[in-house]
Amino acid sequence: MALEALSDKNVPPRSDAEESRSAEPTRAPRRSLALQLLGLIFYLGFSIVQVPRHTVAALRKSATSPWRRTAIGQAIGHVVVIGLGLIALWATPLVAEQLSDRALIEEHEYYSPPLSLRVGSAATLFPDVIERPLLLETKVVRRPRDDILAYEVRGNDTLVDIAVRNGISLDTLLWANDFAPDQLLYLGTRLRIPPIDGVIYTVAEDDALHEIAEVYQSNPVAIAEYNRIGLSTTLVEGMELIIPYGVLPEALRKTSADTQLSQREQPVAAFGEFRWPTQGIITQYYHGRHLALDIGNRVGTAIVAADAGQVVFAGWSPIGYGNRIVINHGNGWVTTYNHLSTFSVTVGDFVKAGETIGGMGNTGYSSGPHLHFEVLYNNRFRDPLSVLS
Repeated sequence: MALEALSDKNVPPRSDAEESRSAEPTRAPRRSLALQLLGLIFYLGFSIVQVPRHTVAALRKSATSPWRRTAIGQAIGHVVVIGLGLIALWATPLVAEQLSDRALIEEHEYYSPPLSLRVGSAATLFPDVIERPLLLETKVVRRPRDDILAYEVRGNDTLVDIAVRNGISLDTLLWANDFAPDQLLYLGTRLRIPPIDGVIYTVAEDDALHEIAEVYQSNPVAIAEYNRIGLSTTLVEGMELIIPYGVLPEALRKTSADTQLSQREQPVAAFGEFRWPTQGIITQYYHGRHLALDIGNRVGTAIVAADAGQVVFAGWSPIGYGNRIVINHGNGWVTTYNHLSTFSVTVGDFVKAGETIGGMGNTGYSSGPHLHFEVLYNNRFRDPLSVLS
């Protein structure tokens, strides 16, 4: 867009006489020039008579006479006035011309109409300029996800965390992957992440939409719209349907009768790096006849889980370990904690890395209070120092 200058319609047009008068060349006003010349001639005549008279009178008097000084001053003053008059006579035409030009300019400004602004195209004022279109800001609205994601379990993941990050409930995640609440995750496990709370259903032979909706406590219209099919569409065996906000029947759920887990106690996946299980002094290192790391300290010193996992054994060992805890971290990793004085966990518990599981002791075949710490990978002993961070 551009701004275009327009004249005001309310200003009266100029007449032909005014236009012709403004077009005439500039002339000095004759009347004022004649008066100035007449005055100058009169004063020059007076001065020519008075200057000699004052000069002669000054020469006749005494040099110290005050009157002489006065006469000389008057004569000099008349000479100065004559010089100024000559300068004025020379400059009068130039001044008259300047005054005449200024009058013409003021007259032109008076008759010039004021400018008004109007919105127009750039081509009106600048015909050689290409007008650029006005670009409006575009807001991108992100469409909700409607497909099933594949997610690979990473270190220190939990089922609850995975569900929260993807905006679905824990039940939806368990139902989509046919998991029990106490399912232990393994590194690299691939999970199916539905786009919305509900159930993923695989169509069986002779299934009807209204029957599926009734079993999973949903609405056939909602199922049809979400899956972009018609209510009368013939369902093909093996087709997957997302049942929005559907509920899996109790008979189809995998449950654990022995373990009721809170949100904090949900299964976790091993991180793959082990932390020190306790504080103290290394009293014996790993070697061919001692497949563990011994760390000595006072009885009761806290023993923590070296990584996240599930407690698979917690009790007395008849082969010299005394009070013993074994934790399965998944992905082939297992750690054992031996000669304990107390237990803080039981079999089936899920623990996080750094969580207290018991106290240091001197039970079993032990020569003093210490922790006998073992690390196994795929049922083979590993040097704990090689995996401790």
